[in-house]
Amino acid sequence: MIRRRSSRFTVITTREVEVMVKNAKKNFIRLPDEIILMILVRLPADSVHNFRLVCRNWYKVISDHLFIEAHLLQSEWSLIMRPPTWSRFQEIDTFSIEMKEGSITRKYSKLCSMGWIMASCNGLLLLQNKQNRLVLHVTNPVTKQLVTLPSSMKSDIFPKPIGLTFVPATGEYKVVNIINKLGSFEILTLGFNTWREIHPPAIEIPNVYFASPVVVNGVLHWTKFSFHKNHKYIVSVDAHHETLELWCLPDRFLLKKFDLLEFGGYFSLLTLANPTEEMELWSLKDCYGGDWILQQRISLEYTGLGIYLPAEFIANLKNGKVVVFSHSGLFCVYNTELKKGKWMPLGEKYNHLLFFPNGLAHVDSLVSWRSCSETSPEHCS
Repeated sequence: MIRRRSSRFTVITTREVEVMVKNAKKNFIRLPDEIILMILVRLPADSVHNFRLVCRNWYKVISDHLFIEAHLLQSEWSLIMRPPTWSRFQEIDTFSIEMKEGSITRKYSKLCSMGWIMASCNGLLLLQNKQNRLVLHVTNPVTKQLVTLPSSMKSDIFPKPIGLTFVPATGEYKVVNIINKLGSFEILTLGFNTWREIHPPAIEIPNVYFASPVVVNGVLHWTKFSFHKNHKYIVSVDAHHETLELWCLPDRFLLKKFDLLEFGGYFSLLTLANPTEEMELWSLKDCYGGDWILQQRISLEYTGLGIYLPAEFIANLKNGKVVVFSHSGLFCVYNTELKKGKWMPLGEKYNHLLFFPNGLAHVDSLVSWRSCSETSPEHCS
């Protein structure tokens, strides 16, 4: 057939397309496996997930738990902006944070169509069902895998306080739910069909509201404030050893507003005595005690004008390398390594999210609870 031309483009015949595809396949096959892996591990999770259909070899490679772990380490973190709890089943938007370009990119438009996002761990989301708040799900938005968790033995206590964590020592994912003021809690290992109730030595936990937990190396930390004893407590559950500890913060933090976060693999506090002062970032080397170390002081200057704005902590990404704040509809991304922050507007459509900030760190991944334990595959769903 004759190749037809026009002034704007060239029309190529079907036969020519077939030849081009065949030649491309030959050239691509010649690439060493190491080069192909280096390319795949750096691509977005949703693209890599689709590439499983290219051939059997790619399916095997992309489904391998070592590749999934390597890809997770390369993935970019995102920030899920949740609406206030009183409007908990609205549509949820996710924004990726790029410090260099200072851009905010919308990634999902209906991330929580099934319900309220309660926790995120390595790309897995713990959801509270929209229709029945006693029903929980775990899903991976990229792979579209979803599992409905079995009914809790203490379902009437849900959903506070509850969290999702990965246990590095066993390779398992666990959901933890504290069920009473005496420190009893229950654990569900993803892939198992029953909750296990744990009764540590009786501990009186103050009967006040729990915030969302901060997870550090398989240990979930909740903060509680007791108005009766004028102490600020931390409740910590070790998901691996399945123990619970209740401990108090030092006196130096009692009169300060603080937020919990992970920084460099350590449980940390971001403290602020009053809105006009610098924030202080403290880390605890020992999980349940020991000395607090002042890592750095944070001042949020607005656009180089020497104006320092008071800000609300939203979330931290990349193990504390990036901390996100908000103030009156503005969005600040602070890099703790460069010790610099960048203020930017979120956009009129999303400004309401920053007046009631409820952020959650998230990362797109290929992680599945079905491969949660290489040593006990028979227990994975």
